[in-house]
Amino acid sequence: MKLVRYGNEGQEKPGLIDSDGQLRDLSGHVADINGPALSKDSLKMLYGIDPTSLPAVSSTPRLGACVGDIGKFMCIGLNYSDHAAETGADIPEHPILFMKATSAVVGANDTVMLPRGSTHTDWEVELGVVIGETAKYVSEESALDYVAGYCVCNDVSERHFQAKLTGQWTKGKSCDTFGPTGPYLVTKDEISDTVDRIKSMNSFAKIIKTEKSRAPLDEILGIGAFSLDKIVDIDPTVAELSDDDDGHVHDEHCTHDHDHGHDSKKDDGHVHDEHCTHDHDHGHESKDKGHDHGHEHDHGHEHHGHEHEKSHDGHDHGHGHDHGHGAEGPKKKKKRHNLSLVSSVGFTINGELDTLKFNTFMTTLLAEKKDDLYRTKGVLAFKGQGDTKFVFQGVHEQVNFGPADVEWRADEKRTSKMVFIGKNLDYEFFKKKLTESVADGEDTTVLMHKRA
Repeated sequence: MKLVRYGNEGQEKPGLIDSDGQLRDLSGHVADINGPALSKDSLKMLYGIDPTSLPAVSSTPRLGACVGDIGKFMCIGLNYSDHAAETGADIPEHPILFMKATSAVVGANDTVMLPRGSTHTDWEVELGVVIGETAKYVSEESALDYVAGYCVCNDVSERHFQAKLTGQWTKGKSCDTFGPTGPYLVTKDEISDTVDRIKSMNSFAKIIKTEKSRAPLDEILGIGAFSLDKIVDIDPTVAELSDDDDGHVHDEHCTHDHDHGHDSKKDDGHVHDEHCTHDHDHGHESKDKGHDHGHEHDHGHEHHGHEHEKSHDGHDHGHGHDHGHGAEGPKKKKKRHNLSLVSSVGFTINGELDTLKFNTFMTTLLAEKKDDLYRTKGVLAFKGQGDTKFVFQGVHEQVNFGPADVEWRADEKRTSKMVFIGKNLDYEFFKKKLTESVADGEDTTVLMHKRA
C-alpha cells in the first residue's frame, strides 16, 4: 500500500494511493496515518479493504508528511562508508545517533525555510524507516517485524551551524522545515509486489538483493541470460523462416541440438563461431577421418560402426535442423531460427561519459526498445567518479549495473565499451545518442562497430 496524509497543514486526513494513482480517502477506517493506524492489526485491516470501495478525492490537495504524531525522529550519521570517506572521517566503531526535532517535519513538497544567517544549507536524501510497533531490545533477526513501511526523508542541514558553531549537531539539523518527509509511506508488502512485477515482465529474471546496489561482478557479467530459445518464446517472429529456406546464419550465442542422418562425403557449408554449444548425434556413414572442429563447444557424438575419411575437413556445425538428405526418403525440414533478423552494434568511447546524460539515454532506450533489444553489456567510465570502473549487463529492459570489483589503474586509459544485440537496431541513432552522452569538455571519439 501507498499511504498518505493530505490536506492543509494541521488538518491532514488519511489517504491511500491506489494502483491507478488515484488518491482515496481512508478517514472512514482510521483517524490518521500514525502509531495506532500502523500497528500490525490495523495494517492487516487496511490490507483487506478494496481500494475501489474508498471515496475518490477528485482534487489535488497538498500532501503532508506521510506519518503523523511522530514520537522520535532518529538519524544515523556516517551511515555509508563512502560518506565517511568523502568527509575524511573514520568509519565509526558504533552507530552515530542523533535526533532531528519533530518540529522539522513537513510535507515532501512544502517550502524549506532557511534560518537567519544561513550560509551552508545542504540536503541529503535518506531512506526513512517507519516503526509501527513499540520496540525495545529487539534482535537483529526480528527487527523487520516491527517495521510498518518505508518513506523518503530529506535530511536538510545547515553545515556551518552544525560543524563550526561549538556544540552538538542539533542546531544545524533541527531548524523548522528541515525534515521533509514522504509523500508516501510504502508498506512492506510492496517489496514482494515489486519482485512479482519484475517476474511478470521477465520470468527468467534473477533477483539479486544487494547492499548499495553492488552485485558481485560474476553475477553481473555471468548471468548467461541471452538464449535464442528464450528469445523465441518472447518473440516468435525470430523463428519464422519458410519451409524451403535453407539459408541460416548464427551469431555467437546459439545453443541447440543437431541430429544428422545422412551420408556425408563433403562439407555442406554451414558455419558457426566459437560460442556455440550443442550436441551432435551422427547415425551415418561418413568417409571423413579428418573431422576437425576449430572452436570450443560440447559435442555429444555417438559413432556407431562407421569410419571417417579426410574429405570432410573443417566440418563446422552452426545450425538447428535435421538432415534427411541421404539415400533414402525426401528431404525433411522444419522451421528454424531466423537469425538474419538479429544484429549487433558495439561502441568504443575513448573518454568519459556524463552520468546523467548516459542514464537518460539508457532509460529512454530500454523503455522504447525493450521488445527489440535482446542483450546489452559493457564497461563504462564516468566523469567525476574517480577511479571507479562501472559494468552493466541486461536482457530486454532488465539491466544490472554497478561498480566493478577492480578500479581503473593510474596508467589505464578511461575507455567505455558496450554492445547492443537485437533487431531493428538503428546504428546512427545509437552513435548520435552516445556521442551526446560524452561529458562536457571531453575530447573523445565514439567508434562504432556493426555486425549483421
